[in-house]
Amino acid sequence: MVGYAYYMIAPIEALALIPEQLSAIEAAPLMCAGITTYNALRNSGARAGDVVAILGIGGLGHLGVQFAAKMGFKTIAIARGKDEEELVKKLGARQYIDNRSQNAVEELNKLGGAKVILATVPSGKAMSEILGGLAVNGKLVIIGASDEPIQVPSFLFISGRRSLIDWPAGTSIDSQDTLSFSVLSGVRSMNEVFPLYRCEKARLCIGFSARVNFNENQVLIEFTPQAYVRENVLDYVNLRRDRGASASAITRNLMTYRNSDCCPLAEIMAVLVK
Repeated sequence: MVGYAYYMIAPIEALALIPEQLSAIEAAPLMCAGITTYNALRNSGARAGDVVAILGIGGLGHLGVQFAAKMGFKTIAIARGKDEEELVKKLGARQYIDNRSQNAVEELNKLGGAKVILATVPSGKAMSEILGGLAVNGKLVIIGASDEPIQVPSFLFISGRRSLIDWPAGTSIDSQDTLSFSVLSGVRSMNEVFPLYRCEKARLCIGFSARVNFNENQVLIEFTPQAYVRENVLDYVNLRRDRGASASAITRNLMTYRNSDCCPLAEIMAVLVK
Protein backbone atom coordinates (compact mmCIF):
# COMPACT_ATOMS: atom_id res chain seq x y z
CA MET A 1 0.00 0.00 0.00
CA VAL A 2 1.25 3.45 -0.89
CA GLY A 3 0.20 6.60 0.93
CA TYR A 4 1.31 9.85 2.50
CA ALA A 5 0.41 9.30 6.17
CA TYR A 6 2.92 9.17 8.99
CA TYR A 7 0.90 6.52 10.83
CA MET A 8 -1.59 3.80 9.91
CA ILE A 9 -3.46 0.91 11.52
CA ALA A 10 -2.89 -2.61 10.18
CA PRO A 11 -3.61 -6.18 11.36
CA ILE A 12 -0.57 -7.68 13.07
CA GLU A 13 -0.43 -10.64 10.68
CA ALA A 14 0.14 -8.21 7.79
CA LEU A 15 3.27 -6.68 9.34
CA ALA A 16 6.97 -7.42 8.96
CA LEU A 17 9.67 -6.47 11.44
CA ILE A 18 12.29 -4.14 9.97
CA PRO A 19 15.78 -5.32 11.02
CA GLU A 20 17.84 -2.83 13.01
CA GLN A 21 20.45 -2.81 10.24
CA LEU A 22 17.98 -1.19 7.80
CA SER A 23 16.67 2.35 7.93
CA ALA A 24 13.06 3.02 6.97
CA ILE A 25 14.30 4.52 3.70
CA GLU A 26 16.25 1.35 2.90
CA ALA A 27 13.45 -0.98 3.98
CA ALA A 28 10.52 0.62 2.17
CA PRO A 29 11.60 -0.19 -1.42
CA LEU A 30 12.58 -3.71 -0.34
CA MET A 31 8.99 -4.31 0.76
CA CYS A 32 7.71 -3.32 -2.68
CA ALA A 33 10.10 -3.89 -5.58
CA GLY A 34 12.32 -5.97 -3.30
CA ILE A 35 9.81 -8.62 -2.30
CA THR A 36 8.51 -8.78 -5.88
CA THR A 37 11.92 -9.61 -7.36
CA TYR A 38 13.29 -11.67 -4.46
CA ASN A 39 10.19 -13.85 -4.07
CA ALA A 40 9.86 -14.40 -7.81
CA LEU A 41 13.49 -15.49 -8.12
CA ARG A 42 13.50 -17.82 -5.13
CA ASN A 43 10.35 -19.52 -6.39
CA SER A 44 11.50 -19.69 -10.02
CA GLY A 45 13.14 -23.11 -9.79
CA ALA A 46 16.59 -21.77 -10.72
CA ARG A 47 19.58 -23.13 -8.82
CA ALA A 48 23.00 -21.70 -8.09
CA GLY A 49 25.04 -21.59 -11.30
CA ASP A 50 22.02 -21.43 -13.61
CA VAL A 51 21.79 -18.66 -16.21
CA VAL A 52 19.21 -16.15 -15.04
CA ALA A 53 18.46 -13.08 -17.15
CA ILE A 54 16.92 -9.87 -15.84
CA LEU A 55 14.96 -8.13 -18.59
CA GLY A 56 14.86 -4.40 -17.84
CA ILE A 57 16.99 -2.39 -15.43
CA GLY A 58 14.69 -0.05 -13.56
CA GLY A 59 13.20 -0.03 -10.08
CA LEU A 60 12.48 -3.76 -10.23
CA GLY A 61 15.40 -4.70 -12.45
CA HIS A 62 18.22 -3.13 -10.46
CA LEU A 63 17.09 -5.11 -7.41
CA GLY A 64 16.54 -8.23 -9.50
CA VAL A 65 20.15 -8.14 -10.68
CA GLN A 66 21.40 -7.88 -7.09
CA PHE A 67 19.20 -10.67 -5.75
CA ALA A 68 20.03 -12.98 -8.65
CA ALA A 69 23.76 -12.43 -8.19
CA LYS A 70 23.58 -12.94 -4.41
CA MET A 71 21.61 -16.17 -4.91
CA GLY A 72 24.51 -17.53 -6.94
CA PHE A 73 22.93 -17.40 -10.38
CA LYS A 74 24.92 -16.56 -13.49
CA THR A 75 23.21 -13.22 -13.83
CA ILE A 76 22.69 -11.61 -17.24
CA ALA A 77 21.22 -8.11 -17.44
CA ILE A 78 19.31 -7.03 -20.54
CA ALA A 79 18.37 -3.42 -21.33
CA ARG A 80 18.54 -0.90 -24.15
CA GLY A 81 21.66 1.24 -24.62
CA LYS A 82 25.22 1.18 -23.36
CA ASP A 83 24.55 3.53 -20.44
CA GLU A 84 23.39 0.72 -18.14
CA GLU A 85 26.40 -1.57 -18.55
CA GLU A 86 28.68 -0.09 -15.89
CA LEU A 87 25.84 0.05 -13.37
CA VAL A 88 24.68 -3.54 -13.79
CA LYS A 89 28.23 -4.85 -13.56
CA LYS A 90 28.58 -3.05 -10.21
CA LEU A 91 25.29 -4.58 -9.10
CA GLY A 92 26.59 -8.08 -9.79
CA ALA A 93 25.71 -8.97 -13.38
CA ARG A 94 28.20 -11.28 -15.10
CA GLN A 95 27.24 -9.98 -18.53
CA TYR A 96 25.26 -7.14 -20.03
CA ILE A 97 23.29 -7.42 -23.26
CA ASP A 98 22.44 -4.19 -25.04
CA ASN A 99 19.14 -5.09 -26.67
CA ARG A 100 19.46 -2.09 -28.97
CA SER A 101 22.70 -3.14 -30.69
CA GLN A 102 22.69 -6.88 -29.93
CA ASN A 103 20.24 -9.71 -30.47
CA ALA A 104 19.39 -10.72 -26.92
CA VAL A 105 17.97 -14.10 -27.96
CA GLU A 106 21.15 -15.02 -29.83
CA GLU A 107 23.35 -13.86 -26.95
CA LEU A 108 21.39 -15.92 -24.43
CA ASN A 109 21.54 -18.98 -26.66
CA LYS A 110 25.32 -18.65 -26.84
CA LEU A 111 25.21 -19.29 -23.09
CA GLY A 112 22.95 -22.31 -23.53
CA GLY A 113 19.76 -20.32 -22.95
CA ALA A 114 18.37 -18.92 -19.74
CA LYS A 115 16.90 -21.15 -17.07
CA VAL A 116 14.85 -18.16 -15.98
CA ILE A 117 14.15 -14.77 -17.53
CA LEU A 118 12.75 -12.34 -14.98
CA ALA A 119 10.66 -9.90 -17.02
CA THR A 120 10.54 -6.58 -15.17
CA VAL A 121 9.68 -4.41 -18.19
CA PRO A 122 6.04 -3.29 -18.62
CA SER A 123 6.03 -4.36 -22.26
CA GLY A 124 4.31 -7.40 -23.74
CA LYS A 125 6.24 -6.85 -26.96
CA ALA A 126 9.62 -7.01 -25.19
CA MET A 127 8.58 -10.16 -23.35
CA SER A 128 7.41 -11.81 -26.55
CA GLU A 129 10.68 -11.05 -28.30
CA ILE A 130 12.84 -12.61 -25.57
CA LEU A 131 11.06 -16.00 -25.37
CA GLY A 132 13.50 -17.59 -27.83
CA GLY A 133 16.29 -17.04 -25.30
CA LEU A 134 14.88 -19.59 -22.85
CA ALA A 135 16.76 -22.85 -22.39
CA VAL A 136 15.04 -26.24 -22.45
CA ASN A 137 12.80 -26.29 -19.38
CA GLY A 138 13.32 -22.53 -19.16
CA LYS A 139 10.77 -20.23 -17.60
CA LEU A 140 9.72 -16.64 -18.23
CA VAL A 141 8.67 -15.12 -14.89
CA ILE A 142 6.57 -11.99 -15.33
CA ILE A 143 6.56 -9.25 -12.71
CA GLY A 144 6.33 -6.21 -15.01
CA ALA A 145 2.66 -5.30 -15.51
CA SER A 146 1.57 -4.59 -19.07
CA ASP A 147 -1.75 -4.35 -20.90
CA GLU A 148 -0.07 -5.63 -24.07
CA PRO A 149 -0.61 -9.31 -24.89
CA ILE A 150 2.37 -11.69 -24.93
CA GLN A 151 2.62 -13.72 -28.12
CA VAL A 152 3.68 -17.28 -27.33
CA PRO A 153 4.88 -19.52 -30.20
CA SER A 154 3.41 -22.90 -29.30
CA PHE A 155 6.09 -24.98 -31.07
CA LEU A 156 8.90 -23.24 -29.17
CA PHE A 157 7.23 -24.06 -25.87
CA ILE A 158 6.17 -27.60 -26.73
CA SER A 159 9.53 -28.64 -28.15
CA GLY A 160 11.53 -27.26 -25.24
CA ARG A 161 9.11 -27.77 -22.34
CA ARG A 162 9.30 -24.03 -21.71
CA SER A 163 6.79 -22.18 -19.56
CA LEU A 164 5.50 -18.77 -18.64
CA ILE A 165 4.30 -17.69 -15.19
CA ASP A 166 3.77 -14.53 -13.21
CA TRP A 167 4.55 -13.82 -9.56
CA PRO A 168 2.50 -11.27 -7.56
CA ALA A 169 4.85 -10.17 -4.76
CA GLY A 170 4.05 -12.13 -1.59
CA THR A 171 2.84 -12.21 2.01
CA SER A 172 4.12 -10.54 5.17
CA ILE A 173 6.48 -13.46 5.89
CA ASP A 174 7.87 -13.07 2.37
CA SER A 175 8.52 -9.41 3.17
CA GLN A 176 10.29 -10.51 6.34
CA ASP A 177 12.41 -12.97 4.37
CA THR A 178 13.27 -10.29 1.81
CA LEU A 179 14.47 -7.90 4.50
CA SER A 180 16.50 -10.61 6.25
CA PHE A 181 18.15 -11.76 3.02
CA SER A 182 18.95 -8.17 2.09
CA VAL A 183 20.68 -7.61 5.42
CA LEU A 184 22.71 -10.82 5.06
CA SER A 185 23.68 -10.22 1.43
CA GLY A 186 24.01 -6.44 1.30
CA VAL A 187 21.27 -5.88 -1.29
CA ARG A 188 20.04 -2.28 -1.26
CA SER A 189 17.91 -0.18 -3.55
CA MET A 190 19.09 3.06 -5.14
CA ASN A 191 16.95 5.81 -3.60
CA GLU A 192 16.34 9.49 -4.15
CA VAL A 193 14.82 10.98 -1.00
CA PHE A 194 12.22 13.78 -0.90
CA PRO A 195 10.51 15.40 2.11
CA LEU A 196 6.79 14.65 2.35
CA TYR A 197 5.76 18.12 1.20
CA ARG A 198 7.60 17.45 -2.08
CA CYS A 199 5.69 14.25 -2.82
CA GLU A 200 4.35 15.67 -6.09
CA LYS A 201 7.87 16.21 -7.40
CA ALA A 202 8.77 12.67 -6.36
CA ARG A 203 5.85 11.34 -8.39
CA LEU A 204 7.15 13.18 -11.43
CA CYS A 205 10.65 11.78 -10.97
CA ILE A 206 9.45 8.19 -10.96
CA GLY A 207 7.11 8.71 -13.89
CA PHE A 208 3.99 8.22 -11.77
CA SER A 209 2.04 10.37 -14.23
CA ALA A 210 1.81 7.60 -16.78
CA ARG A 211 -1.97 7.70 -17.24
CA VAL A 212 -2.36 9.31 -20.64
CA ASN A 213 -5.30 11.29 -21.95
CA PHE A 214 -5.62 10.09 -25.51
CA ASN A 215 -6.75 13.45 -26.77
CA GLU A 216 -3.24 13.62 -28.00
CA ASN A 217 -0.95 15.80 -25.96
CA GLN A 218 -1.84 15.53 -22.31
CA VAL A 219 -0.95 13.38 -19.32
CA LEU A 220 -3.22 13.39 -16.28
CA ILE A 221 -2.10 14.00 -12.71
CA GLU A 222 -4.59 14.45 -9.86
CA PHE A 223 -4.36 15.78 -6.27
CA THR A 224 -1.86 18.61 -6.78
CA PRO A 225 -2.29 21.55 -4.35
CA GLN A 226 -2.40 24.91 -6.08
CA ALA A 227 0.77 26.17 -4.43
CA TYR A 228 2.84 23.50 -6.17
CA VAL A 229 1.24 23.47 -9.62
CA ARG A 230 3.48 25.95 -11.43
CA GLU A 231 6.59 24.78 -9.56
CA ASN A 232 5.92 21.15 -10.44
CA VAL A 233 5.46 21.90 -14.12
CA LEU A 234 8.82 23.66 -14.15
CA ASP A 235 10.39 20.77 -12.21
CA TYR A 236 8.98 18.33 -14.73
CA VAL A 237 10.27 20.27 -17.72
CA ASN A 238 13.73 20.69 -16.18
CA LEU A 239 13.88 17.04 -15.15
CA ARG A 240 12.99 15.81 -18.63
CA ARG A 241 15.51 18.18 -20.21
CA ASP A 242 18.25 17.05 -17.83
CA ARG A 243 17.53 13.46 -18.80
CA GLY A 244 17.98 14.21 -22.47
CA ALA A 245 14.39 14.59 -23.64
CA SER A 246 13.83 16.77 -26.68
CA ALA A 247 11.73 19.91 -26.49
CA SER A 248 9.02 18.30 -28.63
CA ALA A 249 8.88 15.25 -26.35
CA ILE A 250 8.58 17.47 -23.29
CA THR A 251 5.75 19.52 -24.73
CA ARG A 252 3.93 16.39 -25.88
CA ASN A 253 3.93 15.12 -22.30
CA LEU A 254 3.05 18.28 -20.40
CA MET A 255 0.50 17.63 -17.71
CA THR A 256 -3.13 18.50 -17.23
CA TYR A 257 -4.02 19.10 -13.58
CA ARG A 258 -7.64 18.32 -12.75
CA ASN A 259 -9.75 18.44 -9.66
CA SER A 260 -10.72 15.16 -8.03
CA ASP A 261 -13.89 14.73 -5.96
CA CYS A 262 -11.98 12.55 -3.51
CA CYS A 263 -9.25 15.15 -2.98
CA PRO A 264 -10.59 18.56 -1.93
CA LEU A 265 -7.07 20.05 -1.97
CA ALA A 266 -6.79 19.56 -5.70
CA GLU A 267 -7.01 22.67 -7.85
CA ILE A 268 -7.98 22.86 -11.48
CA MET A 269 -5.29 23.98 -13.87
CA ALA A 270 -4.73 22.96 -17.46
CA VAL A 271 -1.31 23.19 -19.06
CA LEU A 272 -2.07 23.50 -22.74
CA VAL A 273 0.32 22.10 -25.29
CA LYS A 274 1.16 24.56 -28.01
